[in-house]
Amino acid sequence: MLKVSPQEAWQRIRNQQARLIDVRTPHEYQTLRAAGAENHELSTLTGDYIAEHILPGSADKPLLVICKSGFRASQAAELFKAMNVKQVLVVDGGTDLWNEQGLPVEKGGTR
Repeated sequence: MLKVSPQEAWQRIRNQQARLIDVRTPHEYQTLRAAGAENHELSTLTGDYIAEHILPGSADKPLLVICKSGFRASQAAELFKAMNVKQVLVVDGGTDLWNEQGLPVEKGGTR
């Protein structure tokens, strides 16, 4: 699975209008998340869910997948690939590294 650094992911979000999909639990997501991340918990990622909630709006945009450190994101990326999502990248180091590198984060609420 192709990986990108948090810095490169942030650039792709800003320059290519990439979508950032956070596959952690809603509680983890609400505590701290990369700015602009959409929460779609890994356990919900069935074929039907992906077709209904992820694929619309993703045809021409890179899909960046993030979790806490990278393991769940890699699992989710495999599911997206199986659904023929063409541009899927895992954010290396996850939200932990994103935050450590001082990239924009959000806390509380949901998006």
